[in-house]
Amino acid sequence: MKAKLIAISIILIFLVSCNQTSKKNDAERLNYKALVESELNSGVKKDSLILGYRFGMTAKEMKAHTNKLIKNKTIRQEDDDLIFDIKIGGMTVPFKYEIKTYNDKLNFLRATTRDVSAIELNNFLNGKYGNYQFVDNSDHDVLKMTSYNWISGNREIRSTQISGAYSETVLIFGDQSNKEPIDVSSHQYSNVKVENSSWDASVSQVKDYLKKNLKDPKSYESIEWSEVQRVGDNYRVRHKYRAKNSYGGYAIENQVFTVNKQGDVIAVQDF
Repeated sequence: MKAKLIAISIILIFLVSCNQTSKKNDAERLNYKALVESELNSGVKKDSLILGYRFGMTAKEMKAHTNKLIKNKTIRQEDDDLIFDIKIGGMTVPFKYEIKTYNDKLNFLRATTRDVSAIELNNFLNGKYGNYQFVDNSDHDVLKMTSYNWISGNREIRSTQISGAYSETVLIFGDQSNKEPIDVSSHQYSNVKVENSSWDASVSQVKDYLKKNLKDPKSYESIEWSEVQRVGDNYRVRHKYRAKNSYGGYAIENQVFTVNKQGDVIAVQDF
């Protein structure tokens, strides 16, 4: 009986603690929302990003500027990836990045790396933009995300540490005054289609993952795909393929890939 009472007490303490944490997080989000609205209402315009990109560029201007950066070797292109370097704490850190438009105006830049932590990136950002103003902690299935936010006028900067089955550091510049109807932050995306191709049964998200993670992506050869299965909020597919390993020889892999509803591969297991 005594043991049962102790167990109930522990559960009640846990529930109260979770409730208090939830209320604290909700309050912090409301405070941050108010901060964003206050900055937007200030009329201050901050359109500069990095690499000479500016909010408001048209798609044509973006393309011309990107080609200029490649020509000047400020950035480089590897397959379909655009890459730039940032010197952080004495290290040269490569970031892969993408830029997007809304209403034909540049409004979003997202860069990712696995070579530095968000804390190290934050030290760099604090030196350029002052201390971050808000921290958001979120759990998403097997992923944990901690985001640090800077907001000035219409410009929001976000540094996110993703940990768990798929780890990386994300840097985002977003224009709050010209924003997509969906939230394109580091941890909220519109759902994407995770399905077998009608042509060869492949799954595009898995192919993209292998392209970025294989030792020699050009050696990749598809052998077999299973049907995509829905498992809770995620998807699973088994894929058998052939590719070169670390020793330069070919090996056949048979693996199960778990893809979340945002289209990210979050787990890989041998079958």
